[in-house]
Amino acid sequence: MLATANPNVLDADGSSSADIEVSMATPDGDSLVGDLLAYSTKVIDGTGICGELGKTTGTTNADGFATVSYTASGDDIVCGLVIANTHASGTTCAHAWVVTATSLP
Repeated sequence: MLATANPNVLDADGSSSADIEVSMATPDGDSLVGDLLAYSTKVIDGTGICGELGKTTGTTNADGFATVSYTASGDDIVCGLVIANTHASGTTCAHAWVVTATSLP
C-alpha cells in the first residue's frame, strides 16, 4: 500500500484541501480491486486538531486506487492520515503526512 498527499503542505486556514491517493497492489504488482479501506487522522507534531476527511471509508477501484479529500484545520500541526486495509491475511497500514501552517515558506 502506498499513500500520497497532493499537496502535502497546506495553509492552516480551515479551508485549504489536499487529495490523498492510495494505491493497493500485490507483491507481484497486480492491482487489488474492491479492497475496503478505513481512513483516520492523528496529530503527529504540534498542538491542535487535525482537519476533516471527506469520508472515513473507501474501496479501491478497478485499478487498485482510492482517494479521499482532506481539509486543513486552523492549527499549526503535522497531521498523519492513517489508511488501514483489512483482509484475510491481516491488516496493513499506510500513512500520508500533511503539514498545516499559518505562515508557509
